[in-house]
Amino acid sequence: MKRNSVYLNKFNIKLKKKNFLDDYEIINNNGNKVRIINYKIKNKVFHLATNLLDKEKYIVSYFKDAYKKRWEVELFIKITKANTNFWTTKTKDEIKLEIITKSILLVTMIYNYFMSL
Repeated sequence: MKRNSVYLNKFNIKLKKKNFLDDYEIINNNGNKVRIINYKIKNKVFHLATNLLDKEKYIVSYFKDAYKKRWEVELFIKITKANTNFWTTKTKDEIKLEIITKSILLVTMIYNYFMSL
């Protein structure tokens, strides 16, 4: 969530260093419980909202790891869109589509590898 999220503003949650909460529940407008998770990475604060309320099963590190993995996928898709014409492919032939998909994914992976060097 962005820092100006409805959930954060509506409930006047202060996220200053002295009263930083990492995990709490609120009730949204529909009467459903929402779990808000706040954490820091390199002094940058992140906010996540979820309906997974079991704090013993879904600890904060679970969400941090899941979000990091999700973000890597988002970046991969962004790079693929920017550097290939995959999204404009019009073929309906499954074999051709599979070849195109694998080729583009391979090129994108190679591109990502060289960009990380």
